[in-house]
Amino acid sequence: MVRGAARALAGEVAVLEEDRPACLGQAYDLEMKLIGADGGDGLREYLRGLGSTQVHPLLSGWLEKLEPYRTSVAGFSAYWAEWDAWRGAMRAFLRRYDVLVCPVYTHAALPHGTSTLEANFRGFSHTMAYNVAGWPATVVRCGTSAEGLPIGVQVVAGPWREDLALAVAGRLEREFGGWKPSAD
Repeated sequence: MVRGAARALAGEVAVLEEDRPACLGQAYDLEMKLIGADGGDGLREYLRGLGSTQVHPLLSGWLEKLEPYRTSVAGFSAYWAEWDAWRGAMRAFLRRYDVLVCPVYTHAALPHGTSTLEANFRGFSHTMAYNVAGWPATVVRCGTSAEGLPIGVQVVAGPWREDLALAVAGRLEREFGGWKPSAD
């Protein structure tokens, strides 16, 4: 789907090439380190402060995944240094491009309630990478799986270039039809 989206843009861009940041595989663990340094305690406290007495199973699954990333202040400092180096590597990669067109997830949309299953969760590293980088990104539906689930493509631009991400996403939406209601 990503290659099809890129082909749809080919006549409107100066250069089109397939590439990926070498450090992309670190995105999942890095995001989990940054948001899980306290093992999820901050989020639990926030929920208690709101008066929440029950947590949805998907949120419980997410919180359980944070516990292995719990660390000390010195450990968080190391996480922060890793993040800084990672963002530098990502920025060096982006210098060659105005916009990235990439996957949202490793497969078509997941059935409801299955996103935190271990077999599925790491697939979110495609969106985590650009969250951790702090870059604007948008997602547009560019196809449908054999099961009738949407297949999205993510459009990412550099810092402060939301205009580019939105313009390319808008172009892809016009080309592929964008959101469509489910067949049910």
